[in-house]
Amino acid sequence: MDIEVWLPDNWQKRLLHLGGGGFDGTIPFYSTPPPFLPNYIEKPLQNGFALAGSNGGHDANDYPGPTFALDYTMAQDYAYTAIGTTLRVAKALIAAYYGERPTYSYFGGVQMEGAARLMRQLNTLTSMTE
Repeated sequence: MDIEVWLPDNWQKRLLHLGGGGFDGTIPFYSTPPPFLPNYIEKPLQNGFALAGSNGGHDANDYPGPTFALDYTMAQDYAYTAIGTTLRVAKALIAAYYGERPTYSYFGGVQMEGAARLMRQLNTLTSMTE
């Protein structure tokens, strides 16, 4: 799984985890932004949000479309572990860099993938905050 975290100079103690669209496979910072969200990376950074994103556990260049799902580990990463792992890594990097964890964490996704992943994320938040 590839994960990236962007840390702004003007951090406002907020973390925005960006989910990918469709079958994921790319870090959302490098995807073509949807036409209805032209500044979905620039605006949060300008407003002091740390950004986190992952490729959902697989590389779309090697596994286009749903073909990654034939691999059990990649399918599990995509369906269950990518969000929790990305959040743990992001929060650890933020704490190491700024000396404290974010006060607020948000998730933003594209298409229905965002809604589906939000439900999975809500199931992992309790264990991550204890």
